[in-house]
Parts: sequence; C-alpha cells; structure tokens
Amino acid sequence: MDDEQSKTITIGLAMSGAISAGAYSAGVLDFLIEALDEWEKRRDQPGVPGHRVVIAAAAGASAGAITSAMGMIAAARGPLPRHDRTVAAAGKGTFHTLPDLYRAWVDRPDFLQPAFPKTGALLDTTDLARDGAKVVSLLNSLPLEEIGREALAGVASGAPTIVPRPYLSSSLHVYMTLTNLRGVPYQIAFDGDVSSGYGMMSHGDRAHYQLSGAGSATFASPWADRDHPVPAHVTTLPPDPRLLSDEAIAQSPDTDRITWVQYIEHTLCSGAFPIGLSARDVSNPKESYIGRSWPLPVPLDRMTGIHPSFPASPIVRGPDGERREGTNEQLGTMGIPFAGVDGGALDNDPFQIVRYAIMSDPPTPNESDPAKSDRLVMMISPFPDPPAYDADDLSARETGLMDVVRRLLPTFMQNARFKPEELVQALHADKASRWLVSPRRYDDGRLQEAGIACGLLGGFGGFLDIEFRRHDYELGRKNCQDFLAKWFTLGETNGNLDLENPIRTPQRPLDPRRGGGPAGKVAVIPLLGTAAEPVLVRDWPRVDRNRLDELVARAMARAELLIPLLAKQLRGVAGVAVKAGWSLFLRDKIASSIRYAVLADLVRRDQFADPLILSLDDDLPGKGLSGDELERRSAGRRKVLGALIGTGADFRTVAGIVKDLLMDEAEAAEDLERCIALGLAYRTDKVGNSKVAKGTQLYCYKPRTPAELTSVVSSFWSGLKEAVGAPVRWTQGVPAGEWSID
Repeated sequence: MDDEQSKTITIGLAMSGAISAGAYSAGVLDFLIEALDEWEKRRDQPGVPGHRVVIAAAAGASAGAITSAMGMIAAARGPLPRHDRTVAAAGKGTFHTLPDLYRAWVDRPDFLQPAFPKTGALLDTTDLARDGAKVVSLLNSLPLEEIGREALAGVASGAPTIVPRPYLSSSLHVYMTLTNLRGVPYQIAFDGDVSSGYGMMSHGDRAHYQLSGAGSATFASPWADRDHPVPAHVTTLPPDPRLLSDEAIAQSPDTDRITWVQYIEHTLCSGAFPIGLSARDVSNPKESYIGRSWPLPVPLDRMTGIHPSFPASPIVRGPDGERREGTNEQLGTMGIPFAGVDGGALDNDPFQIVRYAIMSDPPTPNESDPAKSDRLVMMISPFPDPPAYDADDLSARETGLMDVVRRLLPTFMQNARFKPEELVQALHADKASRWLVSPRRYDDGRLQEAGIACGLLGGFGGFLDIEFRRHDYELGRKNCQDFLAKWFTLGETNGNLDLENPIRTPQRPLDPRRGGGPAGKVAVIPLLGTAAEPVLVRDWPRVDRNRLDELVARAMARAELLIPLLAKQLRGVAGVAVKAGWSLFLRDKIASSIRYAVLADLVRRDQFADPLILSLDDDLPGKGLSGDELERRSAGRRKVLGALIGTGADFRTVAGIVKDLLMDEAEAAEDLERCIALGLAYRTDKVGNSKVAKGTQLYCYKPRTPAELTSVVSSFWSGLKEAVGAPVRWTQGVPAGEWSID
C-alpha cells in the first residue's frame, strides 16, 4: 500500500469567467472536494485505490477567480456538510460541503435581497447615498467587499481545527487574472540606435499567491515557484471580518492582514465586470514583474532577462495609501498601484497558466498519453460555447460608424482570448492532459439548450433570484459527479494509478437516454461514501411577474440617483444633455428597456412563471411530434415570443424573425398565430415606415403599452409634447411616425 500511495496524479484547476454563473463552478469545486475527502477517509480500506490526487494550482478569471481564490481557502477548512439531501430534493434547501463558498455564491449576492444591512443589495443605492459619492459602476459593489471578508473570516473561525489536507499541495499556487488599466511598459531593443527601442504596453496582468497550511502534499513547480508568488498562510487569517476592514488595517497595519486584504482586493478586481461593477485599486510588488514566468514554450532561463521599462520617477503609493511621485527603487517596497477591472476581459480561460504551473520540466508539455499522463488540467467553464458567428454579416459598404464602434470592444476582447498554442495542442485526439467540466442539464432524458439558470442577461441573471443560484450550485455538483463517474479516466496500464485496486467506469448506473463515457476505464478519482450517493438537483426555477416588477422598480430607484450624479460628474454640455435626456425621455425608455430585455430572456429560457406564457406550447402534444421534435418546437415558440418582447425593434416581421432565429418560415408564422390566439401578440399593417412595403404584416407584443412602443427619437418628441401640454398623435391603434421594423 505504501508503494501505491507514492503514485500521484497532479491536478490544476482552471476556472473561466461567468459572472453569477460562478455558482455553477462553485458547485463543481464543492463536489470535487467532497469526493477527495471521502476517498481520503477510506484510503486504508480493502479494495480502495491507494494512489493520490493532489490539487497543486488553481487559476481563475472574473467569477472563476472568486471561486478559485475563495474555494481553495474554503477547502482548507475541509468539508462541512449542510442540509439533508432529502430536504434538498424537496426544494427547501440544498446540500453542500463548503458552506463558506456556498454562502459567498448563493446566499449573499443578489439584485434585491441585501447581503448585509450596511451595504445593501446589488441594486440598492448605499454606495450613491454617501457624502461625496461618485458613479463608479451601474451596480452597488459594496456587498462584494463584505462577502470577501466574510468568506475568509469563515475559514479563520475554524483555524484551530484546520488540518492540512493530503489532497492539497503544501505550496498551493493561486492565480487571478486582471486587466491592468494602467498597464506595464516593456521595450524591445533593436540593432541601430541603442538608446531607443520598440515600446509596448501589457494590460493583461495577474495576481499570484502561494498558500501554505491548507495542504500537506509535496509539490514543486519550476515555473510557478520562480514567479515571485506572495506567501500567505491560512492560519494567519483573522477570525473576525471586521479585522480586514480599511479602518482596522489603518489602526494596526499587520503584515499578514494586509496580505489577506490584498488577496480579497485582487479577487474582487478580477471579478469587476467593466461598467457593471466598480474598478478596484490594487497593486503588485515590483518583483512580480521582474523575470515573470510567462506561459510560453521557451526555457525558463530565457525569461530571467525580461524586465518592464518602468520610468525613473514613477507614481507610487505611500504607507497612507496616497499616490505620489517616487523613485524606481521605491516600487519594490511600496508596490506598483493600478486601477484594475475584470481579468476575463483579456484572459477569460486561464488554463495555459495552470498547464505551465503543473509542468515538471517547462516548457516540455505535460504527458498527454493516457497510459502515462500524471499532470492534468481540469477546466470548469459555465459558458464553453464559442461566440456567435454571424453568417450574414454586413459588408464594409453596409457597415456604418456605430456598427464599427459597437463591434470593436468585443473584437478586441475575443482576439485577446484567442490561444493558437492550445489549438495546436488539441490537434491530437488522444490527449489526456486537459479535461472540461461544463453544464449539462437533462429533462426527461433530453439534453436542454439552457443548461444553467444563471445564464440569462449575459450571466448577470443569476442575481435575480436565489433559486437560480441554488439550482446551478446543485447542477455543478451533479455534473462533477457525472464527470468523475463516467469520463475522468486514464489508461489501464498507467503506472501512476493503483492498478491493483482499480475502480472502473462507469462508477454509477447510466441513464441510456443520456449516453456515457468510455466503459471499463480506470477512474482517476473513486466515488466513495457520500460522494457515491445520488446528487439531487431541484426543478428548473422560474420567477413571476412580481419579481420582475420589483427588479424594474429597484433598478429605476437606483437610476434616479445615479443619472443626476453622472450628469454632475460629466459637467458641461455632456452633463446637461444627460440630465435633459433623462427628464424628457430616457426615464421611461430605460424602464421599458429593462423590463422587456429581462422578460424576453426569461421567456426564451423558460424561466418566467406566467400561466399564459407557460401555456404557449400546450397545443403541440396534439400534433403527433416525437419527444425531441416536441422539445425543439417548444423552444422555438418561446424564442419567437421572446423576439416580439425584446426591444430591438418596435415591430417584427416574419422574415426578420426567420433571419434572426434561423428557423423555418412556416413554423415561425404558426408560432406567431399561437401568440395572437393567446392574446400575447397582435398583428397590423397600419404602421408608418417608408422602408416597409405597404400591406406587410407586422407583429408586436400585445401587453406593451403605447408609451413603451416607441423608438428613442419618437420618445423624445412624445416627451417634449407632453412637457408642453400637446397630445401625442395616434393612428390605427399605433402611434404615428417612423417606427423601427425588423
């Protein structure tokens, strides 16, 4: 047995950005730690595999950084099961084993429910009501700071009982990707005039910590160890979150507590989605940039000479936190300050960092042969699908100025995330060094298009209701169990596994409707104890109209404070324009845009509990459709109604819907007729628009009021006429004017 326990599989975790869908990633990590801990408890029992699995590195971007940074700290405390599994099945609670991580992702962050009395909810105005407040983000970011402090202090409260985990490295490397708005300057020397060179600026940054005290497994990383990580020992965490506040640090600038404050700030910085959440003031020590380890296929000694070209008199941050001009030497002691935002903007999938961090001899790639692999990257990605590819893109002649402006930012971000080296690595089908866990949700044996409940509104929708986050946390646990039971395998002759006591796949009974992984393979992580019991996932969650009304009301209450403050900050003509626009037409336009953008996404994803909308597909079972065809038609019908509800155009045509949804024209027409029959839509050919042929049938979501059924320009004139007492003119049941039609 001793010989078998010397066999080790090293794992690095890479967690993608996901905003509120981080609840899913947290659920995956929750179950992974449970499975490793249950295995550890039974290691000496007969028939239990004796090899070890060690988590040696974790890197995350945005929400993934929060999960990896807080998750590794929570794992140090070890599993502390909460809630009975039968209660979870009834929808009254949820089963989880890392309560600090669960609280940080499920209980606390919410648009409407305050995380803490003093900070409020994400849509509260706590941050705007303070003296001298400035608009720094659309959402209230104050709750996130308290969530971070609470998560770390929750672990510290158990510090006396913390026992280093055998499945965690004694020198656990944690990376958080950052977008450095200040940038780091570099210069490339060229032959010729040696006094000059080619200057560049790097904005893709990262924070790097080396956690000790969390694990007991021995691990050395030639790549990460030389990368100047900031040391942090889990036993130095203060037990009270108030000891991590700015006031407490100012009164007693303890070195260990300052480290943990920076740990929180770097974590929040990586998750600071631009505009939605506030940028963070952070700093990195100068040495972290000197000879930095880059995830590139070059020898490590070649990186030693790569130094930033910092100016001779840089701006530095003093002990009081104020910025001032200093010397280059001071950068090493004070740190290099910068404003940072979402690390996912430039690197949303940091698996290359993890891949290099667990290499035994970089840049030699990790062994990928299933018969020899012993260093594996496990990537957890709630949104693994590629960005939509526009098959009917505009030509250069048709592309206007605003089309270019609108597309530039996504273009920059997607190109920055492109990793050609990983494409080359993936060319070989037998790769066993990279693994992916992503959402898979089934209903009656059929794979559902909407995998996670938090996926609406570009990932922000999970903050709408706690049931969305509960569902996704449970789904993450369920998907991780399925992944370990069916897919996470290596070759039957791999000497890094205990081949005398192999656990073969599938480890759990397979549902024939769902398919499964390779049968008879040797599982890397056995499912034992509670990890072998079924993971229950609650029913697909929905919200009702009351919740939607409350969301709009709270969003507008925040806007009533935010817009005047923003106008004051802008000053001059821009400030006057914002203030006037808000008074004349933007208030109503924004309210209706929020309502119908949210409602459209809820309807498309079947997450709106309205009896009329839920009956949208009641007629389909009588059409003799098969199960899969019935599911496709039902989803298509919701998308058609969602297209009517959305605010992209005042009226929709059959042709426009067919083009957008890539669906059959006859089916689209039938779905529109169903919406009309239920009173959810109306049809007209009496709309003024010079670009549409006379008599074209136009469709609109019927519950929308005439005041809401207006373009921005028409809203402006309507608002102006109302302001001076003039009536708004209507013809044939719709307002007169040039309306947007698609």
